[in-house]
Amino acid sequence: MALIMTHIRFALDMAKQFNIACLEHYISGTVYPDSRWVSGIERELTHDIRFQSPDFPTDDFTRGWQVHCICDQVQTVCFENHFPELQALPREDRWIRMSAVKLLQDMYDLQAFDFNQQASALSHIRNPNGEEITLVKSFYNIILKTYRDGQVPAPEQYRQLWLDVGLAGSLADRIIQELDDLLLNPESCRLIESSFDEMIVAAESIPL
Repeated sequence: MALIMTHIRFALDMAKQFNIACLEHYISGTVYPDSRWVSGIERELTHDIRFQSPDFPTDDFTRGWQVHCICDQVQTVCFENHFPELQALPREDRWIRMSAVKLLQDMYDLQAFDFNQQASALSHIRNPNGEEITLVKSFYNIILKTYRDGQVPAPEQYRQLWLDVGLAGSLADRIIQELDDLLLNPESCRLIESSFDEMIVAAESIPL
């Protein structure tokens, strides 16, 4: 999964393709799928391929939900192309390394737009799968806490984000260590920072 600032930046860029009546509902919809980390519902209920169908969106919220799933898809392809060596790693090691890559992209993407102008969208909360709505709200509050004031979180704040959504501390520590290693590799940083434009180009070829 992409991290939240990548999802919001991606949704804002993609919005020009759609007739969005309520941007707050649209942004809330693009944040919603990853609330499953806190609500505990199955991933298939939020990220299944069916949500990418042109027939899925019925309003701005579900359009944002659809865009979330497309963002995840094109990001995965992009980073698999840029870092093919990850495919040879054991599953957990690959997930840790890829999570660090996505975290670094999140840091770059947050600097490309003003999150303060979008934060109010996280007051619009829905539970389309019937999950406990207070848990969905809790996830949105974690996002607001992590990215307060629209500033790039420090590594320790990102570590806390992972802990807040239920990841084990040992895994969160490994992600932050991988992030530190990435920051020492200028070529990897360049590829990650430039990946957003590649994702948009790929998404624009998908019929919606």
